[in-house]
Amino acid sequence: MIENVENLVLEILRGLRADVTDLRSEVREGFHETRSRLSALERAVSSQNLEVVDMHARYDTLIKRIERIEKRLELSST
Repeated sequence: MIENVENLVLEILRGLRADVTDLRSEVREGFHETRSRLSALERAVSSQNLEVVDMHARYDTLIKRIERIEKRLELSST
């Protein structure tokens, strides 16, 4: 009788071990997928930041050109 109980406990523990191993694998896969997606988001944000910097540079260039045109046409208030 005790042997049957021990075998039953061992069976349950083996099942739990297999479940934990499966869960661990799933968590690792999910973690790797999340890291990949986060990296993609970081690259996208970085790209957007570069575009914003480029737009600001173009805007500054346009402002300077407009100021020079206004100065030549004597339209500026300064």
